[in-house]
Parts: sequence; structure tokens; C-alpha cells
Amino acid sequence: MSLGKLITATLGIALIRMTHKVAKVIRKNNKTAVDEEYYY
Repeated sequence: MSLGKLITATLGIALIRMTHKVAKVIRKNNKTAVDEEYYY
């Protein structure tokens, strides 16, 4: 396994984790926005 492949794999994993985290935050924000719509 070359260093380049290792770096690519690490970046890929980090990117996937970040995407999941961002998606979770967006989903939470959407849920909050929907809940606020019901209150008004």
C-alpha cells in the first residue's frame, strides 16, 4: 500500500464522516423548522 493510497483512503473516510455529520445536522434543522411551522 503506497502513501498516496493511504492518504486517499483517509481523506475518503473523513469526507464520508463529515457528510454524515452534516446530513444529520441538516435533518435536525429540518425537523426543527417543521416543528416550528406547526406551532405558528
